[in-house]
Amino acid sequence: MKRMIVLVAAVLAVSPLKAAPGQERQTPAERVAPFVGEGTLLIIRIDLSAIDVAAWWAKMVEMGKYSEEDAADAARAGRDAREWVDAFRRMGGRDLYFLTDVEDLKPFGARGVVPLRAPARPAEMAQFLAADPRAGEPGGQERLVSVQFPRAVVAGSAVVVGTQVQVDRAGTIAPTERPEVARAFAAVEGSEVQVVFVPNADTRRVLEELMPELPASVGGGPQLPTVSVEATDADAAEAGADSGTFTITRSDTSGDLTVYYSVSGTAINGTDYTQLSGAGVIPEGDYSVDVEVAPLDDGLEEGSETVILTISADAAYNVGSPDSGTVTLLDDDAVVVHNYAAGEETALGTVAGTYLDTHASDDVYEAITEQLRGKKSVLEHTWTFNVSGGNTATFHVEAWHEGTEDDFLFQYSTDGATWTDMVTVTKTGDDDTAQTYDFAGALSGTVYVRVIDTDRSPGNTALDTLSIDEMFIRCQ
Repeated sequence: MKRMIVLVAAVLAVSPLKAAPGQERQTPAERVAPFVGEGTLLIIRIDLSAIDVAAWWAKMVEMGKYSEEDAADAARAGRDAREWVDAFRRMGGRDLYFLTDVEDLKPFGARGVVPLRAPARPAEMAQFLAADPRAGEPGGQERLVSVQFPRAVVAGSAVVVGTQVQVDRAGTIAPTERPEVARAFAAVEGSEVQVVFVPNADTRRVLEELMPELPASVGGGPQLPTVSVEATDADAAEAGADSGTFTITRSDTSGDLTVYYSVSGTAINGTDYTQLSGAGVIPEGDYSVDVEVAPLDDGLEEGSETVILTISADAAYNVGSPDSGTVTLLDDDAVVVHNYAAGEETALGTVAGTYLDTHASDDVYEAITEQLRGKKSVLEHTWTFNVSGGNTATFHVEAWHEGTEDDFLFQYSTDGATWTDMVTVTKTGDDDTAQTYDFAGALSGTVYVRVIDTDRSPGNTALDTLSIDEMFIRCQ
């Protein structure tokens, strides 16, 4: 028995044992995830944290037939095995992984990975895994059980082992999210030695031409497509029947695939836009299907509203990212605000009523009567408006006057100094119609509106009265 016993081979021959208590809660797939790339095909895991070395080696001895010399070697090998595993555990070792990628197939090879748990001693572990088998033996005597590698380097909280080429290439592999790895490990859960086969989509297509279905025990079985959604046209509008679009995409083109979804948001399905069914079918051979959001012009002033589409879980696919998107519906029924007078000041004339009487068309008037100044009648009255703003603004006034000597001119100003003419009231009776004036461009903030008499000729002494039923600035 003068030969090296490879610990890996020995472990493969042992039946599963119960896991040691107090182990960390990360799954095998999570521990090896930082080292799994897009091209990773095969992963072997050996759980060295759960092995009862004494029981394992007793089983090995029981299975063998030894001479006295062989029995002595067997006892020494058992001691070597216990010491090696104990040292591995002390330095934070739990399990040993071997990963094979597409690039390793010719010639066949694998890189090893030892994820470490606290208290981790990665530098010591790297030195330990690359040590000479004779190291530590009195007189340089060869250890009968040991595991060494040509190279061992620290990679974060893990140690990567293998040939120089394998170790160097491990540093170039970008970690890739592979949900199938977790499913494969779950299928072989409970064993100290786990072998999982996880071909990527391209490799699987080649293999599926040769095999109807890979065994579930090695991570096989039908591979579910991954589905995501994006708002590829995120704006829709009632005006001009401008639709928005969600695009639902899958990761393969095999067969028809029905993708289910829910809709939410401030817009109401079937009221603010054409009813969405909650499902879209991606035809065989296609990667995607569009879901159109067609606004309905309801004539209501609602402002912008949102439609949120979220992919629903289903056994036929995996939900990827992004799993939701948002389309905004723009309302063509712009919000209209009537800005009424918030205050007033009389410069010339007498007033019956107040500015509050101009807030509704109800035949309740604010009446302003001219006063005499010297040999002429005069009137001047100013209201203050706080305008909310908008794209357009229009002045409305429903007014009339008694008397025949004067008409009355309405003007506006934004500074109280420079005035612009708007409308002249010539009506001598209330006909319940308004006169209007469109402001040039948008208008907001404080606006002053005043009314003055139009004839201040000497001798014009009749006191005419102006009555205002309703007056406001309309913004949209």
